[in-house]
Amino acid sequence: MAWLKTGDTAAMDERVLDIAELETAEPWSVNEVYGFVSRMFIQAAQQGSDYRVSMGTAMALSPRYELLLVQASQTGLLELVVEDGRRMIRLVADGDFHHLRTREEIDWENARKADVADLSLVLPVRVRDGDACRYCGEVVNWADRKGGRGGTYDHLKPGQRAQSADDLVVACRSCNGGRRDAGEQRSKRYPLLAAPKESVRYFSKSTLAWFAENGTVFTELGLTIPKRQRGAKDRRPGAQTRPDARPVPGAAPATEGTGTAATASSGEQRPAAPQTRPEPAAPHTSGEQRPGTAWGHAPADEHAVPARATEEPADAAPHTSGDQRAGHRSAAPDADLMLDQVAPEVVQKPHSARRNAPGRSLLEAEAEGSGFPGTGRDGTGRAGQGRTGQGAAGTAAPPGRRRKRGRRRRGKR
Repeated sequence: MAWLKTGDTAAMDERVLDIAELETAEPWSVNEVYGFVSRMFIQAAQQGSDYRVSMGTAMALSPRYELLLVQASQTGLLELVVEDGRRMIRLVADGDFHHLRTREEIDWENARKADVADLSLVLPVRVRDGDACRYCGEVVNWADRKGGRGGTYDHLKPGQRAQSADDLVVACRSCNGGRRDAGEQRSKRYPLLAAPKESVRYFSKSTLAWFAENGTVFTELGLTIPKRQRGAKDRRPGAQTRPDARPVPGAAPATEGTGTAATASSGEQRPAAPQTRPEPAAPHTSGEQRPGTAWGHAPADEHAVPARATEEPADAAPHTSGDQRAGHRSAAPDADLMLDQVAPEVVQKPHSARRNAPGRSLLEAEAEGSGFPGTGRDGTGRAGQGRTGQGAAGTAAPPGRRRKRGRRRRGKR
C-alpha cells in the first residue's frame, strides 16, 4: 500500500521560502512551486519509483513545468538528472519534508505479511515461545493492533524471509519497533532470551482456542496442542514471566500497585517495598468523630466535650442538642421515671369507640371511620379540632390530645 508522509513544517520549509528570493519569482511562486513539488511526491509514492519522477509526469502536472522545475532545483527541492539517456527528476529524500516508502520497503512488507500468514511457521513459534516477548519477557496481547503490548512476530534476520520457525520469535510491538530503530545495535540493546521452559510457558485462553481451531495443521506438523494448568488464570498484558529478563532501554518503569517488583539495572529483581499502616489521625477539634478515625484523649479544657470511645458506656452524657440518641440511655434526672410522669400531656389514650368494641371487625371499623375527627376518614375531613377543643359537630376532643406548641395552623388567620 502506497502512502506519503508530509512533515509538520513542510509548507514553511526554508527551501520553499527561498523561492521568493529568486529573480524569476512572482508573488504566487512560493505556493505554486510547493504545490507542484508535492504533487510529484504523490505520483512517486503511487508509482513506487523511489523519489524519481519522469519528465512526462511533470509535463502532465503543470503547463509551466519548465519554469517550476528550474525554480525548485535552484532551492534544493529536486535534482534534474539523466538516467539511461532519459531526463528524470529526483526528488529530495528528507523525512522532515516529504517521506515515502521505497520499493524495497514495500516488497519487504509484503514478504513479512506472507510469513506471518503461513501457519506452518507461526504455529511452532507460538508453541515454543508462548504468549510472552522473547526480548523483555512480558505478556503480549494478540488482539491489540496498535499498542506497545500488542503481539507480533519478529524476524531474527531483518530484510530476509523466514525459512523455518527458528527465524521467527514472539515479540511485543515495543521491542519489535525498537530493534528496527536500533540498527546495528539491535542485538546489544535487545538481547534475545532463551526459549521458556515448558513449566513456565504461558498461554492465554484465546491462544489455546486458536490452537484448537487449527488442530488439523497441528496434526500435519506432528505437534501436540499444549494444555493449560488447572486453575490457571489469564495474566494482564505487560506482566513479567521471565525473572532473568533485563530491562529494555527506554521502557517505562513499573508503577505502584501493579504487583510487579521494580527491576534493577544490573538485572537482579528487587523485592517490592513493604507497605506500612498510616498513623491514626488526630481527633477533630469540635469533639465529633470523623469517619475512619479513632478517638483521642480528652481535651485539657474542662468545659470542652470529652472524647467518646468507640463504644459509649451506658451512662454517657446526653447529646448537646437535647435530643436523646437512639440506643443510649439518658443521664437526665428524670430518665428513670415513667412516660406518663415525664410528659402526661403527650400520652395517647385509646378512644372509647375502639376500646369498648373488641368484637368489631376491621371492615366495620373502617366503614364507620377512625373515631378521630379531622383525619379524613369521616367523610369530608372538615370536622377538625378547633382552638376550644370542640369539633365541628360539637363533640369534645379526645382527652390527652393537645395541639403541639410552636406549630402554626394552616389557613386564613
